[in-house]
Amino acid sequence: MLIPVLFIAVFALAESEDPGDIDPSACLGLDLTSVFRECGVPSTVFPVRGSEAWQDDVVFRYGTDYSLFLFRDRVWQVRVWDSGHIAGIGIGDSRESVLGTLGEPAGETDDSLVFDLPDRGYPVRLRVRFSEDAVSDLYLYRADF
Repeated sequence: MLIPVLFIAVFALAESEDPGDIDPSACLGLDLTSVFRECGVPSTVFPVRGSEAWQDDVVFRYGTDYSLFLFRDRVWQVRVWDSGHIAGIGIGDSRESVLGTLGEPAGETDDSLVFDLPDRGYPVRLRVRFSEDAVSDLYLYRADF
């Protein structure tokens, strides 16, 4: 009967804060207890399978704004879409606007630019994904994972 106890503990920890009031980039590096305290209970929880077993994540989705990717007991990646913002970049911004805000990227693929952001005691990167020259997704992540 561990599962019901876990759910009771999760709901007891969570506050009824509106996820729209949370800065998802502040969640990077949080432990599980802090996630529930700061963000509340996620609207959906699901696994994401990596190419190797050690790359599997648990994802906490908060409405239509953002998802937190957890490995073991820490948030290692934050995904923002729909109407979110990270580091002054918002969904729908142009590639030109992103480059004007963040400068030269550290890396580039066909549909993404990757930027090194200020260190938080671990390296932090932001992957900005584009669709038709407009930002479609933002992935803020610990680069040491």
